[in-house]
Amino acid sequence: MEICKYNNKVAVLFHTTEEDELFIRLDDLKRITGKKLNDWAKYSMYVLPFYTGKNADKTNEYYVKYETYEGYYGTWLRFEYALAFATWCDKKLGKFLEECRADIEKPKKTYEDYLFEELERQKALVRERDERIQELVKEMQEAPLLASKRSRHIPAKTTYTMTQAAKMIGLRSVNELTSILSYKGIIYKSGGMWLLNAEYYNQSYEVYKTCNVKGHGSDSWETTYLVWTPAGIEFLKSIINK
Repeated sequence: MEICKYNNKVAVLFHTTEEDELFIRLDDLKRITGKKLNDWAKYSMYVLPFYTGKNADKTNEYYVKYETYEGYYGTWLRFEYALAFATWCDKKLGKFLEECRADIEKPKKTYEDYLFEELERQKALVRERDERIQELVKEMQEAPLLASKRSRHIPAKTTYTMTQAAKMIGLRSVNELTSILSYKGIIYKSGGMWLLNAEYYNQSYEVYKTCNVKGHGSDSWETTYLVWTPAGIEFLKSIINK
């Protein structure tokens, strides 16, 4: 049983028999059109006269059935007969019935179809995740090189680490400093290191230093980090005090 609403108001019931024959309940069409089937039948293309009710001609059973389907009783018309009547009454109603039939006869999705769609969706998510990982790996590999290109030589005694800068400005911790600067768009993190935004390049605020870090045994690696010049400290003070 399928129920479609005409103009989102009146429900029209469709029933498909075991022989895959589609029927429509006449009572629903009469509520919509306000017209009687017998008024139309004498002008129709169908040769057999049509009568409803107790005295109905049994030879008309090809076109009409008086049955209860899934708890819904009424006079049910074969689809092509109901379509012809509805179109005679109102072309918009006829078009509506054809659209309903197209939806009803559309192949229903099986459980396997849903599983296949979910599998494809998950594959797409995995591909998207892998592409993002590759982008991040590339960004991490390029970050030290980009930082070194932007760096300028300034004697070590004239630069200050993030921790030193935070103390000089009067903040409680380096995390407070980086949080404020990140929130205001002054710095951003890439490849595990802080970088100055492009807007503030070439103003002698920062230097990127590189050093070797020793691990367990003979393991060691190179790391690059941001430090501030005296001009950078004054710049940070102006930002913090705004």
